Amino acid sequence: MPTPVVHDPRQNRHGWWGTLRFVDDKDESKIVSSVNGDDSGVQHVFVKTSREAHFVSQGTVVEIASLGDTAEATLQQLAQSGMNEKVLRLIKEDFANLDATKKTRFHEITAIDDARTSALARMLNIVTEVCFKNDHWLDCAGSIGADDIRLGRELPSLKSVEAPTV
Repeated sequence: MPTPVVHDPRQNRHGWWGTLRFVDDKDESKIVSSVNGDDSGVQHVFVKTSREAHFVSQGTVVEIASLGDTAEATLQQLAQSGMNEKVLRLIKEDFANLDATKKTRFHEITAIDDARTSALARMLNIVTEVCFKNDHWLDCAGSIGADDIRLGRELPSLKSVEAPTV
């Protein structure tokens, strides 16, 4: 299966979802247009259900789990998993920003693969996390969604995929 890579984390105008692209496992410079053979033109969206998903930068290699093919099914699955009601409401509101003309597949980031993520993307993840964890920086950053970022900091944390030992 092709590798999921964060394409647009929506950090400048912070949101509760971002987009993924898939790269060919043999040639990571090649974007794969169809993951399952039937999803050409599908927008792949990750929902920010963990604190790291709020800090993740473009180019980060991730592991994902499917949440469904509709916003309603995704919200229902998140509700059943015990997601906070306020977070669910914010995710639902932010889904209104999706391109309604495209079919969407929803995913959840389950791990960040630091070993396969470029050094630049790893550094951007660290810088974003440092900034987003700093209330003074957030209060001076303008209208980037500071309240949503603060709420995202309270979500459960992921464990990074460890680099293989040789």
